[in-house]
Amino acid sequence: MALLAGVFLVSGCDINCDSTNKERSGLDQLDDRRQQWQELALVSYDIRYYRSCFCAIEYVRISMVEGAVAAMQTEDAEGYVTRLIPVEEYANYYTIDDFFP
Repeated sequence: MALLAGVFLVSGCDINCDSTNKERSGLDQLDDRRQQWQELALVSYDIRYYRSCFCAIEYVRISMVEGAVAAMQTEDAEGYVTRLIPVEEYANYYTIDDFFP
């Protein structure tokens, strides 16, 4: 986890770089983080993220155990559960593996 945090801290572009370099730098960072995730080979983890659109912000917590979704729920900004997500809706949400295929 410290390795991933370190990557976030040292990544970036200096003030004088053009948009092409910034864009490539972002893709390089994505590739690096994808490789780090795959090397860690985690199968059990919790993730909390939010989706933002023209509607209200929705926080989603996903619990993975042994590579499978154990539970999904939506939460408010304070972390209180607002809805348990039914299994048939799991495909509408993303795990880390979905972000880094």
